[in-house]
Formats: sequence, C-alpha cells, structure tokens
Amino acid sequence: MALDDLPETDRPRERLYFNGPTALADAELLALQLGSGMRGKDAVEVAREMLAAYGSLAGVADAR
Repeated sequence: MALDDLPETDRPRERLYFNGPTALADAELLALQLGSGMRGKDAVEVAREMLAAYGSLAGVADAR
C-alpha cells in the first residue's frame, strides 16, 4: 500500500509529530530523512532495502 493511500494518522510523518520517534520503525525514520522514494517504490520501501543492505541505521550512516 502506498503512503498516500494510508490514513493521515498512519503516515510516518504524522505519527512522528503526534507520537514521537519511538513510535516509528527504523525504516520509517530513514524514509523521513530520504524524503521521497524512486520510480515504483515509496520512501519506506527504499529505506527497507537500504537497511537490509547495510544492516542498521548505523550501517546506513557509515555507508559511502
């Protein structure tokens, strides 16, 4: 399901605003930093792929 299809209260940015960062998964936090996805993938999907490739948020941060 695309982020635009989710109710506003279920979207990462809104959940961050109302509930704080602990309410979000690492992929959602990374997606917010990315800002947008790419053709055919939303930002959360891209973030999940990055986390799978680099192992963690720290791994993504250390990647070149």
